[in-house]
Amino acid sequence: MEIKLLKSIDVNVYDLIADLYVDQEAPEYKKILEIGLKEDINEKSIRKFFESSYPDKILNSILGRVIEHFIEEDLIESNGKLTKKGRRITEGDHLPKYEKGKYRFWCIRDELIGQRIIRYSRIEDEHTNVLYNFPLDELEGKYHRDLTRDHEFFLKRINTNQSGEISYQEKALFASKVNLTWIINKNASNLDSNWNINGNLKKVRSIEYTESYEENLSIKDIIESIFQNNYEYDSKLEGVILEFKQVSKDSILSFQTNLQFQNIAVLNYGKFEELLIKDIPIIPKNLESAKNWVLKIIDFELKSCYLTQKDIRLIIDKFKDRKEMKNFQDLSVSSSEVLNYLKTNNLIKEYWHAQATLDLEIHNIER
Repeated sequence: MEIKLLKSIDVNVYDLIADLYVDQEAPEYKKILEIGLKEDINEKSIRKFFESSYPDKILNSILGRVIEHFIEEDLIESNGKLTKKGRRITEGDHLPKYEKGKYRFWCIRDELIGQRIIRYSRIEDEHTNVLYNFPLDELEGKYHRDLTRDHEFFLKRINTNQSGEISYQEKALFASKVNLTWIINKNASNLDSNWNINGNLKKVRSIEYTESYEENLSIKDIIESIFQNNYEYDSKLEGVILEFKQVSKDSILSFQTNLQFQNIAVLNYGKFEELLIKDIPIIPKNLESAKNWVLKIIDFELKSCYLTQKDIRLIIDKFKDRKEMKNFQDLSVSSSEVLNYLKTNNLIKEYWHAQATLDLEIHNIER
């Protein structure tokens, strides 16, 4: 089963003065820091990287300065152990570089993915207004990913005046919307979930980014929330309850259906403009719906071949063995009910495919 949830999100744009650490590729740093995964980083352990480039008389001085630099950059501790920042570079091959200046930030906020900066750029404009409700605590001191350039930066600090107010200029002409798509895939063995942002930022390039999302995810609660005011849902059998007349021809043999919802709120994840459920199991609403369902399956089989009473019983037993039919184990269909169904629906060929074998079986018994 797949659940796809879609919504559009407003993108607000602000010009701010800030301190950043911008991730830059640093393969030479990574090469040295990877030593720290096996042993302490010191002049002896990094010597092999420099001895071919410097004469012996200045090599020790160079090695000392490299170690000092790595400590100053908070990549290693004074004892040669990797810091959290240093370990992060070994995993991603990027070194955070400090910057300070005037920046333009493209920001989004959503119940599912939280408050995020999705793009930044340097600017030279003056700042004229004061912003009182900027989500400082939610954005400062965190990593953000520039989705237009696919790299991360750390927002160390947004500058404020002596009163703690943020000087800024809101750029409404840059404001736009992006699309958020959340896809949840559930099968018998596992649950996968990811969200995707895509769209075109005004006066900027388009964006496309996907990230997995499994934090405290309860598929049971999500589905029950969806069906709270829409259809009936059997949480034990994990299926939507439908009358047989609501079951499409394609769903009769697959025992699954697709459902679509508009403008629906889901738990604390906000309101989605569109929600699609693909391949959700169907549970018959009552015994009558279950009987009409199995009669239709028998009808399908009779279109191409003759069926004996034994064949029909096997179809019924197989139908009842399905998980979705657990509540209808007392279902039974007699030969006369099959023939009456076919005759009532003017299914002449199917009727004779069933009647002929029945006549033959009766004839054989009489002999």
